[in-house]
Order: sequence, then structure tokens, then C-alpha cells
Amino acid sequence: MKKKIKHAFAYIILIATICGLVSALWAWIVEPFIELGIKLGLVKSLICLCFLIGLGVFIWFIWWALEKLIDWLLEE
Repeated sequence: MKKKIKHAFAYIILIATICGLVSALWAWIVEPFIELGIKLGLVKSLICLCFLIGLGVFIWFIWWALEKLIDWLLEE
């Protein structure tokens, strides 16, 4: 029973971390580029660039976190 509770907490922490990362990426990287792009008239290309960079970082982070989580779960 204790292992199930421990695993549930691990998944909750993983989900909270991913949500926090996405929120931070949006607030610090995507929004300023959108505002800059509106001023310079480069909205479409900057939005695409930001989303591609953000998507790459997000996929890499999920892959890395899942590897760590799977390794940790298999240890037990």
C-alpha cells in the first residue's frame, strides 16, 4: 500500500512540474515574442518559432522526466 501511495505522489509531482513548466514557458518566452511580433509585424513567424522551440523543450522535458520516473519505479 505504501508503494502505491508513493507512486501516486510521484505522478502528482510530475504533472505539477509539467504544468508549471508550460505556464512559465508561455509567460516568459511566448508572450513577449508575440508582443514584439505585433509591434514589428512579424506575428506569424515569431509565433511559429516560439511554438516550435517550446514544443521541443516540452517534449524533451517529458521524455527526460518519464525516463527518470520509469527507472525509479523499476528500482522498487
